[in-house]
Amino acid sequence: MRGKVYVIGLDGGTFDLLKPWMEAGRLPRLQAMTHNGVSGELESVVPPVTGPAWTSFITGKNPGKHGVFEFKLMDRNTYQYHVIDPQSRRGQSLWDLIGRHGGRAVVLNLPIIYPPEKVNGVMVSGFLTPSGRRDFVYPPEMLDEIEQKFGPYALYPPVPFFAATESDENIEQFLQGITHQLDYQFRVAQYLAEKVNPHFLMLHIHGGDLIGHWLWHLVDQAHPHYDPAAAEKHGAAIFEYFRRFDEAVGKLADGAGEDTTFLIVSDHGNGTIHTAIDLNNWLLEQGYIALKDTPATRLKYRMWKMGFSLEALLRKRWLRAGLGKLAKRIIKGGTESPLDPMRKGAGRAARLRLTYHDVDWPRTKAFCYASVFGQMIINVTGLWSQGCVSPGAEYRAIRDQLVRQLSQLRDPRTGQLVDGHTFLKDEVYRGSYMDDAPDMTFVPLHRGYLAGGYRFISNKIFFPMPLMTGFHRMNGLMLGTGPALRSGTTITGARIIDVCPTVLYLMGLPIPRDIDGEVLTDMVAEPFLKENVIEFAEAVDTEQATAATLTAEEEADIIGRLQSLGYL
Repeated sequence: MRGKVYVIGLDGGTFDLLKPWMEAGRLPRLQAMTHNGVSGELESVVPPVTGPAWTSFITGKNPGKHGVFEFKLMDRNTYQYHVIDPQSRRGQSLWDLIGRHGGRAVVLNLPIIYPPEKVNGVMVSGFLTPSGRRDFVYPPEMLDEIEQKFGPYALYPPVPFFAATESDENIEQFLQGITHQLDYQFRVAQYLAEKVNPHFLMLHIHGGDLIGHWLWHLVDQAHPHYDPAAAEKHGAAIFEYFRRFDEAVGKLADGAGEDTTFLIVSDHGNGTIHTAIDLNNWLLEQGYIALKDTPATRLKYRMWKMGFSLEALLRKRWLRAGLGKLAKRIIKGGTESPLDPMRKGAGRAARLRLTYHDVDWPRTKAFCYASVFGQMIINVTGLWSQGCVSPGAEYRAIRDQLVRQLSQLRDPRTGQLVDGHTFLKDEVYRGSYMDDAPDMTFVPLHRGYLAGGYRFISNKIFFPMPLMTGFHRMNGLMLGTGPALRSGTTITGARIIDVCPTVLYLMGLPIPRDIDGEVLTDMVAEPFLKENVIEFAEAVDTEQATAATLTAEEEADIIGRLQSLGYL
């Protein structure tokens, strides 16, 4: 290997939040990286969602080649959802490519690597590990060694109960929880870096994205829900999280050695949201979604039109007060699965609420993924088991009509155009898994809107965003230092798919020809570029990773966790 590379994945990291602290000297190690190395924005994938974005980082490929478009896959036969796992990802990973050349790797806490893969080194899975499982580390015996030194593995982030309870105590507990997880995972990374001496180390840090989802109204004074008193009360603890990140980055970088390239990358940015757009409600209103003509569905539809919805319930202060008491009892009791009581209640309520089970699929022309991003599917005959749209001319007519209608979508409260962009799958994806891609993705984030398929939680198309106050933006960040990199250089045009081939080049390894990303030569020092030619190799077929064998309860547990953290 030509040199070592360490990568810290700061999920949801954005210069919008960090740069003022860096320029004020409050995050000295990050600021030093901008002076002594390279920095710039890093473009995510469409849509900028954690699952496909980190998979594009891992593979250097667009989602059309690696097959991951969301945290879940929709079964085209049953129209039901399943959580993704490593087998959902096609193509060689960074650690596989490095291992094939004898390199050692330590890969920690990435979201989509359960069960862990058999790497030449150590791998620890992330928060998609089912509750109670102990098989999230490879080699398996390493888990006991880690826990003997550092205590129980801090695998799961805390649940942001405060979003529903409006409780200062819950905010404090949440910030303490993600800060503990940050400290723990950096200590493990430092220990394994010294023990394994890896050529490649990847550490994923999750808490920054959760601050972006749930506490953005406390860091963005322009947010319509900005609360100066709450910002004053909790601002120091939010900053302390990033100060500890900065400090831990410094310690890990200092121990890595002078021959190591040290990178910080994020999968996307974060920014203000305040209004939800339920595309399934819009599709229902426009006649693209049809409901079953049964007594039960007709009754639920009438109740839904009258306002019986989850969004209406969450606006009730008596419910928030009850959730606050429940959260305190759960936290103090230390239950294994703190979401269980809420899930059971939601499950009982779902019997009375309008849901996807009420959709008449053979008469539905288009629908939106049940997620917080506007990924829309046209129900094509031959592709979907109950499809009703013919491929070819009819498909194109419906697709083009949807694009036109979305371009004219207005917020009825203001009369303003939403002014979102509709990405067609042929424009942003290419590869062997185009059939799994959403036909279009509607992204209107820049005005504070978040469009998605919200599972009929409201009877309105536009409604105040429940609970979350921030969400993803297309541009994340990248910082880097090392002997092979330029100094004091701002890079532009970098994409998350470019990180993988750049890492391989810096390590002296050939880049598979099927990778979409390109080496970020603008960040590489001129002498290094002149002395080291970029080499390519034919892609090698690899055995797919082991699929996660989950019970129905475990899959429900993971889906509930994704929902509670703002990803579904």
